[in-house]
Amino acid sequence: MMHQLFTKRNTPKMSENEDNAHCEATAIDEDWQMVAPPSESAPTTDAHEQSSHSEQPRGSFLPLTEASRSAQSPPDSYAAKLKTGISEQEDATIAMNRLTASVQAQSADLTNAVKKLNQERELLAKERKRLQDKNITEQAEIHAQLNRQVIAMHNSVVAKGEEERQKLHDELKSGFDADMARMSREFQVALDEEAKKRRRVLEEVSDRVVEDRKASETRISAVQQQCQALQQQVSSVEQRVSGVEQCLRPRSQETRPTSSQQERRPAIVGYERSRPTGPTGPAPRSRMDVNAANAAAQRQRAENQQGRSRASEDTVRAHAAHMASGRWVYDCELCA
Repeated sequence: MMHQLFTKRNTPKMSENEDNAHCEATAIDEDWQMVAPPSESAPTTDAHEQSSHSEQPRGSFLPLTEASRSAQSPPDSYAAKLKTGISEQEDATIAMNRLTASVQAQSADLTNAVKKLNQERELLAKERKRLQDKNITEQAEIHAQLNRQVIAMHNSVVAKGEEERQKLHDELKSGFDADMARMSREFQVALDEEAKKRRRVLEEVSDRVVEDRKASETRISAVQQQCQALQQQVSSVEQRVSGVEQCLRPRSQETRPTSSQQERRPAIVGYERSRPTGPTGPAPRSRMDVNAANAAAQRQRAENQQGRSRASEDTVRAHAAHMASGRWVYDCELCA
């Protein structure tokens, strides 16, 4: 029905009337029964059937040949038939008018229906557009709400992660501070112990050096006293020797000695030897020469010992300076 209503607008007016006649078949059949003789049925809508039945006479619509034939009949019967035909023609005209009016009314109804359908279609299009806009708006709101929820969840996760990070950082910092304090205490204790050990060693070394210096000074003083005693003995011996030589020297040799004799004179004052008469070679050393050499060697040893004591004292002072500054010197004998 709807398809016929929509396709009817694209066809000519005659086809539109035929469609209307098809749509309202009941009313058209009633009007046709009023126009046609009772022996004939309602006309069919098929065009081929209408063309096949158009050759047959239908009701009082007679061809001219039949009318000329009927003119040969008696006048009374012709007048009656003519009157009957006129009345039937009028009835048919009235029926046709009613049919035309009904068709026009149906056409107007169909036009109104089409207009209503167009209006409904426009309303449906507007409603669809409104629903689409509403759907788009709802989707946008849903997306915005989802975005807000995602952002809120992200912020909460970030805040929680930041709290966990800060908590872990605080724990690590407290543990690190505790470890550093413990290690610093242990290191300080070790430093104190090492400093105590070094001070104790330094005190021991200093005491030993002082004792060694005192002992060396004592030995040096004893050696010096021995040297002085030996020098006194040497001087007394030299005096005795000189006296004995003077007593043993003959009168003839008291003359002045020559230059060669002065050159061969020994270094000891008051001691003079005669020229040896034996074979040439190194002159024999006298007891005074041996004593003088021994005294010189003792003095040299005493000076060397004093130098070593001074060097050991300087070494102790340098080691004490090294310990006070906290340095470790490999060249230092005490540090090594």
